[in-house]
Amino acid sequence: MAAPILSQETNEPSDSTSASLKELAPGVDQILERSALLPQQKHELRRQLVGAIAQRPEYEWIKRESGVSFNPLPARVTEILLRECQCSNVSTLRAAITLASGIKTRPSSENQEHDHADLAYSLDILRHLHYPSVQDSTRQAILQDLPKVIEIEPGDAPMERLLTLYDAALNRTKKRYGGDNHS
Repeated sequence: MAAPILSQETNEPSDSTSASLKELAPGVDQILERSALLPQQKHELRRQLVGAIAQRPEYEWIKRESGVSFNPLPARVTEILLRECQCSNVSTLRAAITLASGIKTRPSSENQEHDHADLAYSLDILRHLHYPSVQDSTRQAILQDLPKVIEIEPGDAPMERLLTLYDAALNRTKKRYGGDNHS
């Protein structure tokens, strides 16, 4: 891995990668900047996000109109963790970005960082199933693949928050599209 470009004045990462994230996902860039992460961690996450956005900006089953701006998939999943959970665990954020980039399949480990990333990714999926370009058969297949039972460690407040949001989104989706195919 190449060393980051450091500012000669502050010895902190330069804004060259940040400028790209500011252009691609300005809201996430601002949330990341306000986070409690160290400057080097922010720089690495920005660099990973820019690469992930280039790799996979959106789900394959969502067709966006040309010229319409949107928050790219890896940025959205990162934003869920930063905004909804105040996540400051770099491993969790990296796992979420990797997952959203499509480089790895959804994790099936007992790793807590991956559990948080997986749930944030699943929540983002639920939040986007209403798009008109999503065919009913695709929507039903996606719903069948989403986690059915999610166990969390007692006292894991960020995971409890994610689970509450996930359950609410799942219930809205079921109500909107009928049936209980996901029980």
